[in-house]
Amino acid sequence: MNCHGRVNPYIDGVGLDPADPNAPASEVQHGGGREPHEHNVNPADGTAEMDRGCKDCHSNMAPGRDSNWTLAPSFLSFPHKDAITLCRQIKRSTGTADGFMRHLQNDDGGTNFAGTAFLGTRGLDADQYLDKDNPAYIAPAPPSITHDAFIQIGRDWIDAMGGKFQGDESCGCELKLPRWSGQISYWGPRTRVETHNELNDVSSALQDTVMIDVQDGTANYHGHVERTVQAQGRVRVSDGGRAYHLQKISAETMDGNADGDRRVKLGIAVDDAHRTYSIWIAGFVGPSGAPMPPPIIGKSHQSSCGLNDGKWVCFPREDDVYMPSLHLTGPLSGNMQDPNNIHTSVDIPGGGTIMVTLARSGSPNHSKTSK
Repeated sequence: MNCHGRVNPYIDGVGLDPADPNAPASEVQHGGGREPHEHNVNPADGTAEMDRGCKDCHSNMAPGRDSNWTLAPSFLSFPHKDAITLCRQIKRSTGTADGFMRHLQNDDGGTNFAGTAFLGTRGLDADQYLDKDNPAYIAPAPPSITHDAFIQIGRDWIDAMGGKFQGDESCGCELKLPRWSGQISYWGPRTRVETHNELNDVSSALQDTVMIDVQDGTANYHGHVERTVQAQGRVRVSDGGRAYHLQKISAETMDGNADGDRRVKLGIAVDDAHRTYSIWIAGFVGPSGAPMPPPIIGKSHQSSCGLNDGKWVCFPREDDVYMPSLHLTGPLSGNMQDPNNIHTSVDIPGGGTIMVTLARSGSPNHSKTSK
C-alpha cells in the first residue's frame, strides 16, 4: 500500500498534496521526512524520469533490471478503492493475463517491487537499516503470505477466467450487485504546528477523517479523530550578570485520538435522463435501524500545568470525543458520464475534501434510488 499512495514522501506529515490534486491523501508520514520532487526529464525524448533520490536510503531492491525504488503513479494508487475498483485497475494496467502474472512474479524482470515486497525490507540499505546493532535498525515486515502463495492466488484468478483475460474490465472483477458499492472518504483540513526555540516547544496535530464503506447498498461509517498537543513554556531567570538559566513555567498535553464505527443511512438517486446524481448521508442508525445521534467514540485527556506561588500545579480534564462529521449542508450532487459509476472529488467550504467511488451492476431494471 505504501508505494501505491499510502505514503507521500513529497509532503510534510500526512494529508493531501497541494502540488498533485490527483494524488490520494497520504495516511502515514514518510519515515525519512519530506523529500524534494526531482521532476527529472529524459533529454533524449522529453519523457519524465523516476526520482533517483529515494535510492539514498532504498538501495537494497530484490534483483532486477535497473531496480529503482519509486512510487507508483497516482492513477495506480490503492487507498480508498474497493476490491472491484482495484481489480479493474489492475486488469487495465497489466493488459493481459501473462502481463499480470509477470508483474506478480518479478515485475517482468525490471524494477522488482514484487520480490522486494515479500522480503519485507522496504528496499532499505542493508548496512544502515537492517543491521540490528545499528541504532537506525528497522525490522523487516514481510506480508502474511509467501510470494509463492500470492502468485498461486493470481493463477487461480486467471484459471477462473479460462486462462486469459476475458471481456471488458468488469469481467472477472465485478459481482453483479444491483445496489451501490464502493467508498466515500473525507479528509478534513490538517493543522500541524511544530515550534521549537529557547522559550517554547510546541508540537500539535489536529485532523478528522471519515471512510464510508458501501456494500450492496449498506453503508458503514468509520471516523478517526486526531487531537495531539505537547507544549512547554520557559522563561530566563538571571543568575547575575549575563548568566541565566531557563525555568519551565507551563506545560500542556492533550491526547484525543479516537476511532469509531457505526452504520449510517445512505441515499443515492440518479437521474438517468440528465446524467446527474445526488447522495445523502442521512444520519447514524443503531442495530435495529432506528436513528441515533452522533456517537461518542472516545475520550480526550488534557492536562494544563503551571507555576502557582512557586509550586507546580496541574489541572487535568477529560472530554468526550464524538464521531467526526462530513460537514455537509446538503446532498452531494453532480454530473456523471456513466449512470452506474460515480467518481468525483469535492472540496468542502471551510476546508476538507470528499472523494466518492461508487458503482453498481447496471441492470436494465435497476432502481433509481438505493438506500
